[in-house]
Amino acid sequence: MILGNSLNKYQKLSLAILAIGALIAYSAYQLNVQTNQASIDYWISNYNNYCFEGENQPITINCKNGGKMDGDFNIVLTLVNATFSTQTEKPYTNFNDTLVKFRWILHEGESANRLVYFSVDKDVSGFLLMLSLEKNDQNPLKNNPMYPWNLRYEWTGQNFELVE
Repeated sequence: MILGNSLNKYQKLSLAILAIGALIAYSAYQLNVQTNQASIDYWISNYNNYCFEGENQPITINCKNGGKMDGDFNIVLTLVNATFSTQTEKPYTNFNDTLVKFRWILHEGESANRLVYFSVDKDVSGFLLMLSLEKNDQNPLKNNPMYPWNLRYEWTGQNFELVE
């Protein structure tokens, strides 16, 4: 231990105090980031318990920023055995008929919603709608999917029924 032998006890104490101070400063920074970050809740509302094949069906995507910073993010809607409808008002980015992104910028305490349309594919036994969140910038952001953030329906012989 070359370094240990070349330092006197005061130098060792100074290094220990410096290391402890750096650790405390880093911990305080992390605590500040976690309490001051954007905190985004998102969920689906205004959905039907029953759906029919081929018809445009509405859902509402809701978001709320309960955090202390602005949130810049995308809500990603993924559809399985269902197709996104361009009846939905722009802006949005659709990568294909089953993956769509909606950009949101919410300030502290703000909330917003979006009416979205889809149709159920033909000859399927069920379908699924799922929401997820992705950040658009480097700011910290807490991701809070709320119930329901996905919807699953099964064919009953007459229509599609929501499965809980």
